[in-house]
Amino acid sequence: DIPYIKAFCRVNKIRCNHQDDIAKWAAYECKGKIRAVYYGMLKRCFDEKCVSYKDYGGRGIRVCEEWKNNCRTFYKWAKDAGYREGLQLDRINNNGNYEPSNCHWTTPEENAYNKRNTRYITFQGKNQSILEWSRETGLSKGIIADRIYKRGWSVEEALTIPVISKYTTKEAKEAMHKSMISEGK
Repeated sequence: DIPYIKAFCRVNKIRCNHQDDIAKWAAYECKGKIRAVYYGMLKRCFDEKCVSYKDYGGRGIRVCEEWKNNCRTFYKWAKDAGYREGLQLDRINNNGNYEPSNCHWTTPEENAYNKRNTRYITFQGKNQSILEWSRETGLSKGIIADRIYKRGWSVEEALTIPVISKYTTKEAKEAMHKSMISEGK
């Protein structure tokens, strides 16, 4: 960590005179996994050699001044905002900066669907991701996406028509067909 901290201090013009000062600063300011999250956030936003820099710092994503030079402030926010092991730092607005009003802790699964390329579907006044619609309807994410984006189904059809598989009985298929006709689908 010390070489990275030295480099971070040099890049951000933070005054660190002695190796001991840097070590004390690093040890005191952040502890445990929150420390790794903190330095990962800084690295993504400021280190042009970081693999993820193009998706963060390269797009103009920054870390607020409140956190940038003070891991203690970030650590306190993390604890106050409900950090617990297994959660990940997430920006609510993916085009926004790392700052208290735009960050929260989330599960890895939820974080995976809060990306720039996440597709949202509006149905009956609700705008949700495919994952959220999948949970609500019981249909798989793949079925929903395939129906809308590959087969050109309407959102209503994609979310309300049950899956008919080759294992569905003839009687069940006929009942579903009659039901759809009576509902005008």
